[in-house]
Amino acid sequence: MFARRLNMSRRALRDLADAFDYIAEENAVAADAFVTDITNHIEGMAGLGLIGTSRPFVAGLRCFVYRERCIYFFVTETELNIARVLHGRRAISASTFIESDTD
Repeated sequence: MFARRLNMSRRALRDLADAFDYIAEENAVAADAFVTDITNHIEGMAGLGLIGTSRPFVAGLRCFVYRERCIYFFVTETELNIARVLHGRRAISASTFIESDTD
């Protein structure tokens, strides 16, 4: 299996930055390690086959849970498109995945 090209949405990058900021309030070293670990895991996902669980409220959306974060993504033969990286307890809907020009 070849590695797919990895694309991170602006919202996914902001989600990771928000997680970093939240954790860094208590421990900047832990925040850096946490975000680095999730980022490394996402990069590893690009080389895997069809993974994750289908989410019915957005066509083609899949989810993979890692370290209490739900990594929401779309996958094709050549690309892994990360849409969001959200805490697993967060309530979500289809609107959670709609990007606007201000995102």
